[in-house]
Amino acid sequence: MFKYFREALEKSSMCLHGLGVEDGNITDSQLSASSSIGGNTPDKARLNGNSCWMPSGTSTWIQVNLNQIRKVTGIVIQGCPQSDHWITKFKLKYSMDGASWNDYTADGTFFPGSTDRNTPDTQLLGTPVSAQYIRILPLEFSGQAGLRFDVLGCTPDCKNSARLLVSRLTVAHHPLWLNRCRHVRHQTQLQLCHR
Repeated sequence: MFKYFREALEKSSMCLHGLGVEDGNITDSQLSASSSIGGNTPDKARLNGNSCWMPSGTSTWIQVNLNQIRKVTGIVIQGCPQSDHWITKFKLKYSMDGASWNDYTADGTFFPGSTDRNTPDTQLLGTPVSAQYIRILPLEFSGQAGLRFDVLGCTPDCKNSARLLVSRLTVAHHPLWLNRCRHVRHQTQLQLCHR
């Protein structure tokens, strides 16, 4: 009989993937904002991109529609790559439908932001949320508010694939299609041992 290491199971259930803002799986039309200055529109807010989103006015926000409900576990932010503009404090809201919003307050009412223009700063949520929409509200900034970001979490497909994988490994006693989800890697994340 085969038994799985606890560590392997914990790693297979980790939920810290970029959900598509940085890599372009989130389309430009899925990014929106309360306002923007000049060409610094929401589609320029991609993590590690060569531009950034910059709002005009106060009480501003940028949001992403993840196109389906995801388990959201964190946010990664950066400032503007070519100027000293970044967010130093921000607040998060989340929504299932884009109309009714909830403040994320499980870890306090705000998150610390960036400390420079290029270093990615990761803020993990102490209590993950299920949401289709995530909204970032800049509260304080250096220079002007400027932002690049991605949302961290996982998709239902990867969660189900990992569960199915464990089930199939238990029955078949050998690895099957392990590369379906990025966080389940062949021979590194799931290891077997004989009892």
